[in-house]
Amino acid sequence: MFKYLVIICIFSFLEIQAMPIKYFDKYSIEEINKYHATQINKKCPIRNDKVTRQLSWIANGKMIIITKEMDMYALNAYGAEEQLKNYMYPLDKKLACNNKLWSPVIKRGTIAKFKYVDTNNKFLFNIFIDKKDCK
Repeated sequence: MFKYLVIICIFSFLEIQAMPIKYFDKYSIEEINKYHATQINKKCPIRNDKVTRQLSWIANGKMIIITKEMDMYALNAYGAEEQLKNYMYPLDKKLACNNKLWSPVIKRGTIAKFKYVDTNNKFLFNIFIDKKDCK
C-alpha cells in the first residue's frame, strides 16, 4: 500500500534564510519559531514527493504546526490512516530530531505538530514531536 510513498527529506529550513544558531540564546523560542514558520510558510505549498506537500507552517507559541497533505488515493490508503501514521512517525521524528536546524529548537522546547490532511483538506491524523522524542 505504501510502496508509492517515496519520502524525499527535503527540509525547508535549508531553503530559507534560517536564523543562525549562535543567535538562539538572544531570542525566545516563541520568537525563533515565529521567524522560521513565517519564512517557510512564504514558500508553501512545498512538494516533498509524489504524494506529499507541505501546505503551511504556523507558529503558535512553543509549537510549530506543519500541515502536510497526503494523496490518499495515490497511496491507496483510505481506511489505513493508523498504519500511515505509524509509518510517518519515525520519518517525522528523524527529520525533527536529526536536522541541524530543527534539533536545537526542539531541544529548547519547541513542539512540532505535523497535521496530516488529504487532498480534500479532510483531517487524517496528527504527529507530535518534542524533546522527549529526540533522546
